[in-house]
Amino acid sequence: MHEHRDLTRRVARNPFGTVEHWKDFKDPFQFVAACKELVAAQNNPDFVTHLPVFLDGTSNGIQHLALMTRDEEAGRLVNLTDTDERYDLYGALTERVIEMLRASADKRAKWWLIGERVTRNLLKQPVMTFAYGVTEEGVRRQIIEAYKEDHELHEPQPWHVAYLAKTVLAATAEILKRPSAAMAFMCGLTEGQAKQNLPLTWISLTGLPIISNRCYAPNTKLVEIKLKRRRVYLVADGRKDEIVPSEAVNDGPANFTHSMDASHLCRWVNAAVREGITDFAVIHDCYGSLAPQVQRFHQIGRREMALMYLCYDALLRLWHNNGRHGEPPEMGKLDLFEVQRAEYAFT
Repeated sequence: MHEHRDLTRRVARNPFGTVEHWKDFKDPFQFVAACKELVAAQNNPDFVTHLPVFLDGTSNGIQHLALMTRDEEAGRLVNLTDTDERYDLYGALTERVIEMLRASADKRAKWWLIGERVTRNLLKQPVMTFAYGVTEEGVRRQIIEAYKEDHELHEPQPWHVAYLAKTVLAATAEILKRPSAAMAFMCGLTEGQAKQNLPLTWISLTGLPIISNRCYAPNTKLVEIKLKRRRVYLVADGRKDEIVPSEAVNDGPANFTHSMDASHLCRWVNAAVREGITDFAVIHDCYGSLAPQVQRFHQIGRREMALMYLCYDALLRLWHNNGRHGEPPEMGKLDLFEVQRAEYAFT
């Protein structure tokens, strides 16, 4: 404890002279800023803080999918319930993937079990981007990048990666049943509209009309150039008035989920301003407020997240606005009022 206090003081007094002590920390510059703030505040009753305390959503996209579908199990895993225990969705998915690999007789599964190659860090990005419509190809790329980072740029074989990507997506669909059904529903709705050459449209909770995924096929010309005797296609003449369904499906669900993020951000900030909290920083699903106000700021954010879904059936409205292709997924029993007391929703 005394060593930590001494380091804090030394870093605050001389950040450049203590670089070797803090340069390898996860967030080194935030650490230095916190040291300077803490030392300046000690024994100074008139100190005015300027350092934001950040609150980061627990896999925020999946939080919104859980709220859209009232999925109590998914809500619990992303900390939308009133409990003293903080849940780790990425850890739970990693455990399930490992169970599935152990139960498989496939040699590719056995390869991943050697030396504990499957880690939380390896699977965090694929799980995080599930709510934004990540494809199997996208999961493969994410696994390769995370594996290279953990294993000094060594890259696993493509067939090993492909097998793990399929397993990750299967485990995600199993654990996040209703969010997975919501994603499938939005994909079907987007595809149905695209086949009629129509985009996905909706009105956000803040009243903003949104037209999404106008993924028109490009007009291309075959241009022959004398560069290594090769021919290349160049997009050189605008676009056709024809939406490409496969591209639209990739964009639509992600844009819709992001619009829920944005609506929550607007509601949170506006409600905070009404209560006199005007100093804050926001980055997607990460919200910062000053220390004396952060507890109330956190309460406001959870309240606004609950209220926005109490008064807005997001998937049903999307269905009504877009041709009613398919059927919205069955709703669960997640208690939205409980979200207001969910201390670990943003941490």
